[in-house]
Amino acid sequence: MNTSPVVKPKSRGRLELAVTAGDCGACQTQVDRWTDKVSSQFRDLKGRESRLQDHLRNMVAPVEIEHAPGLDIGVKYEAVTPGLTFGGDFYDVFPIGGHCYAFVVGEAGGEGLEAAEQAVVLRLLVRFALCSTQSPGEAAAQVNRLCVRNGALASSASLFAAVYNTRTGTLIYVNAGHEPALRRRGRTDRVELLARTGPRIGEGPVDDFAERATILGVSDTLAIYTDGLIEHAPRCNPSLGVALLMRRVCCNDSNSAAQLAECVFAGTRGAAPPSLFRDDACLMTVIRTGDPIAEG
Repeated sequence: MNTSPVVKPKSRGRLELAVTAGDCGACQTQVDRWTDKVSSQFRDLKGRESRLQDHLRNMVAPVEIEHAPGLDIGVKYEAVTPGLTFGGDFYDVFPIGGHCYAFVVGEAGGEGLEAAEQAVVLRLLVRFALCSTQSPGEAAAQVNRLCVRNGALASSASLFAAVYNTRTGTLIYVNAGHEPALRRRGRTDRVELLARTGPRIGEGPVDDFAERATILGVSDTLAIYTDGLIEHAPRCNPSLGVALLMRRVCCNDSNSAAQLAECVFAGTRGAAPPSLFRDDACLMTVIRTGDPIAEG
């Protein structure tokens, strides 16, 4: 015979309801504290993410660029991935000694953060190679060897690298599978293409990247860009996109390189619906403002 006591269910009286309500109030207070703590941690995390994104942005597309004597330089950059201010396009301007400065614009493969990671690697490799060799062709070959033999990049990349001598006005460049840069003659407004001189970086075991040389005269303009600037061309025709870009560069009367970059961007990316753009875009404009020899 079972002699265990029978436990009767408690009735929910007024006193118990009051205690329950008090318990709920305490729980709510604790929940509010946890919520405030989580919100504070989330804000800190967002702040760290913002600082990290700013750091990565400067590794790909620095906000402040180097000043070169006798030149006015402007840049415009636009990332296509939502929530990011950078991507696979990158640029760089830096001195390499001997009165020379390097101008670099390139595009790494991939999308979003993956592309940005490749862009950081490529930008640093190109900077090191140019400072070591002071030759765009040799630098491109050196970077290509690292990419092909050691797998420094996940996929091939395009690159336009130039070395400008502030004493002579000479511009030596290599175009490794990149979009043709544009040079506008200030005296005649004639626009010339600085076309490809070699394959893309990482595309194959190539050790010889041809260089080309030209003179950047007083009031001449150089425009180096990535394909995201012209990808919305009618019927997706790259040649037509380059022609339209040439017209915008030629017909623009901006007073500075930065203003020119803004105006060209507005006339290309700003003139078409955002849905047409699937790629990041970068534009560097360089205007020779005076005689660098006279400036010392």
